[in-house]
Amino acid sequence: MKSAQDAVSIRRGAMKARVLTVNRRARRFLRGRSRGFSLIEVVIAMLLLGIIGVSVLTSLSYALGILIAVDREATAESIARSQMEYVKSQPYGDEYLLITAPQGYEIAPVAVEQIEDGLQKITVTVTYTVIRYNITTGGSEMIQKDFVLEDYKRGS
Repeated sequence: MKSAQDAVSIRRGAMKARVLTVNRRARRFLRGRSRGFSLIEVVIAMLLLGIIGVSVLTSLSYALGILIAVDREATAESIARSQMEYVKSQPYGDEYLLITAPQGYEIAPVAVEQIEDGLQKITVTVTYTVIRYNITTGGSEMIQKDFVLEDYKRGS
């Protein structure tokens, strides 16, 4: 019986040796002869990372410029609405006082148009500047914009 058990264990040992030999060959084949990255692979990877980084930073810069322009427009709208409410709170007349605008914003004199007896069309204009970066020239330019708000006021 010992000889049969010995024969079985020898077969198992031989099968394990064959499996290990096959695994070693497969690992060597998959690994190839190189043990790291070549210089060309590293340069190409760095080039791709650089291109992606530049495009992300350009997008962020553009988005920041848009955000600043929208913020300035929202501030101009708020100033125009405040001026309109101030005009509506004043007694009925042909000229109205201006509120004080923050730095970088100007309120034009309030335009008053008589529509009919006791009804006025009030126009408030707030002027402000936006700095826009020009990609083609590489410089920035100042653009002057107007925010116009119109409403009506009834006289008493």
